Amino acid sequence: MQEAVSKAYEQILMFNEVSGTLDAPTIDTVDLYNSLAFEELSESITALEEKNAVEMLDGALDEFYIAVGKLQILERMGMNVKEGLRRVCENNASKYVPNGQPLQYDANLTASLNQKYKVWVLRNKEGKVKKHSNFVEVDISDCVPADFFKEAHHAI
Repeated sequence: MQEAVSKAYEQILMFNEVSGTLDAPTIDTVDLYNSLAFEELSESITALEEKNAVEMLDGALDEFYIAVGKLQILERMGMNVKEGLRRVCENNASKYVPNGQPLQYDANLTASLNQKYKVWVLRNKEGKVKKHSNFVEVDISDCVPADFFKEAHHAI
């Protein structure tokens, strides 16, 4: 899977370079990609409701394609996407508490021990992984140019 993701990143980059999407992206380009992401997510939701596995996979792959393209756009616009992604991944992993460390959490959550990784996982009643009481939010503010919403990123 890792190799497929890496190759896909390069293919998406080529697509965006050939199409001119990365030549001088603007806030309007980001907005277009937001619309594309919403469209693909809507199609995925419909596919799930209709129990159409082929369209569900197609939707998930299209969502990935759009998300990677949007990250490439934001990178061209001056954001430090690689560092931001590294920090977010590291931060999300810190939602889990290693077995043996004190575990504090809200009574509305359930805790289960992941035997493979020896960490506690907290979930709400819908099954969403939740943060423990001592969780520290990620700071990616320095990955975004201070002047990001200035004129340079608006269409002419």
